[in-house]
Amino acid sequence: MTVIDAVGRFITQFLGRFRRRRSSDADDRRSMPDRILLIQLDHLGDALLTSAMLEPIRRRWPSAKIEVLCGPAGRDVFELSPFVDRVHVSRVNRFSRGLRRRRLWPVALFYWAIRLRRQRFDVAIDVRGELPHALLMRLTGARRRIGWSAGGGEFLLTDSPQYVPGRPELESRAALLACLGIDVASEDLRSHLPVDSQVGQLLDRQIDSETGCCHGTDRVREDLPPGPRIAIHPGAGTEAKRWPREYWLDLIVRLLRRYDRATVVFVGGRDDRSHAEYLLDATRQLADAGEIPSGRIVDRTGRLTLARSAALIARCDLMIGADSGPAHLAAAVTTPTLVLFSGTNVVEQWRPAGEHVTTLAVDVPCRSCRATVCPHADHPCMRGILPADVLGRCEEMLQLPIELEHSTNDEELPASVSEL
Repeated sequence: MTVIDAVGRFITQFLGRFRRRRSSDADDRRSMPDRILLIQLDHLGDALLTSAMLEPIRRRWPSAKIEVLCGPAGRDVFELSPFVDRVHVSRVNRFSRGLRRRRLWPVALFYWAIRLRRQRFDVAIDVRGELPHALLMRLTGARRRIGWSAGGGEFLLTDSPQYVPGRPELESRAALLACLGIDVASEDLRSHLPVDSQVGQLLDRQIDSETGCCHGTDRVREDLPPGPRIAIHPGAGTEAKRWPREYWLDLIVRLLRRYDRATVVFVGGRDDRSHAEYLLDATRQLADAGEIPSGRIVDRTGRLTLARSAALIARCDLMIGADSGPAHLAAAVTTPTLVLFSGTNVVEQWRPAGEHVTTLAVDVPCRSCRATVCPHADHPCMRGILPADVLGRCEEMLQLPIELEHSTNDEELPASVSEL
């Protein structure tokens, strides 16, 4: 990339000698943009972080038209945002789940370059910082092109702040905004995701009817207050980020035995269905054996839109999940969130924003490996996070009186769980 940037700078400087100087009208457009393009092609968590940039941009230029080019994972995030005028969805890109779609990303890049060029953008912003995205911004004809030069393509950018490895992602996004003269502290950047309270109440009633609990306002018995509702995301975007299934089962048993009338709700996408189904089958067997209360677990993986998932998680007392999109979603709707971090990423960099977020991680020599599949058979970074430790953090975050009807000592857990 260093060589490419050096050659690119030479060519652009050579060609720049033959260009006409920009007029004062063009300079005015640099300070007062009419159309702004934001590029965010990767995953749900990244899209939620990037959505925090939208409100400051809108405050700075209320009349500007803000458009976003995103992947399918971020579509709902930006379509729900009140600060976005138009969303373009690129189903074929370098971050697509399917191998065939990933291979066709160069074709998609030129397709979107041609299509977006008609919009005559004044400003284009890329939060990823890679050569293909810098090239895309250049091909759209945007007058100002803001992004990171760390991944190559510096000669294609007009503004490039210094990239600091490992710093929180919201601080990096604040640095990009500073190029536009938008001075905002990273602590003031928050993802904005509207939550429909009526949808949340409807989901409440559906879950209560399935579990026999009463979490809504129309409780059947006021003398029996509901236990905590705990959302669990049992999967993750990559295998290296997943907590072992048997650990999830162990934790669920501990939670149901510790808190009387608690409800566990599985959330996530279609890719998480197999993990949820495994846990459902295992807990049903334990319930049939009388080891845990029956009917206190509900599966909503792959069944809800992003808006409905947000409404459901917003009405939960706690969210537990790996370093993945649903954890950022829970943080965005201010639900207390416990994130189990693998060694693939830097915790301080990718931790969801908010004082209500707690993280658990194990220090391993191979930390920040960025692997999609752990090369170690024992997967030390995730197997090192024990269910008992997670339960302890849950107790701190829930701050509810502990029900002592069931003991939770390791030796008294159901035998089928201990064997796992």
